[in-house]
Amino acid sequence: MRLNLFVLLLVIVALTASFSQGLRRVEIITPFYISTTSPFNTDWNGTSIIASVLAERGFHIIQCNSYDELKFIASLYRPKKIIYMYIAPMQPLTEADVNEMLNLMREYSLTIIIADEMNTSNNFLKAFNTTIPGDILLSEFGTPFPIAEFTLNIGSRVKTHTLLLNYASWIKFKNYGTINVIGKCLDGRITAISKKVNDNDMIIVLSDSSIFINL
Repeated sequence: MRLNLFVLLLVIVALTASFSQGLRRVEIITPFYISTTSPFNTDWNGTSIIASVLAERGFHIIQCNSYDELKFIASLYRPKKIIYMYIAPMQPLTEADVNEMLNLMREYSLTIIIADEMNTSNNFLKAFNTTIPGDILLSEFGTPFPIAEFTLNIGSRVKTHTLLLNYASWIKFKNYGTINVIGKCLDGRITAISKKVNDNDMIIVLSDSSIFINL
């Protein structure tokens, strides 16, 4: 039987970023702007809830430490679909990284989710006319915690969630018609997109690496 496979590659989860930046004053606009948890994760602990939900739907959850390990596991399971999460890479993706990811797209039906507010993933994204400049977005009060709205298609329903972002950038892209915008700051700057590529592949870009734990 060909099984679904979910590959969770956590390079760096920047949970301590806010502490390393020192204390900052944050203006609270109104509690009605924010929900208690991120729509991308229903609890406080990052991607683990997403992993458990996908496991309940028949995906195998696997942490990989290298592309060789990923390819070996994929050769065992022969998955019909892979969801590959790349969160907050510390170093810029190399040419070898990009080639490995593009090879995965050729071999499998692949969705790549990148959460990155810096420009470390641009070597891969530029192949799809997309970049993250790395400039930190500020709210209207000058703090680095802007508010953004995310519109998600859930089955036949369309749901809009409002999030208080952490340290976030914005997303630049060409060919607007091929891009599905799913997240915007209140001032219109784009913070999340999805883009279908090839026939069966998709990239999803979230320009806030802590989006799975944001309010």
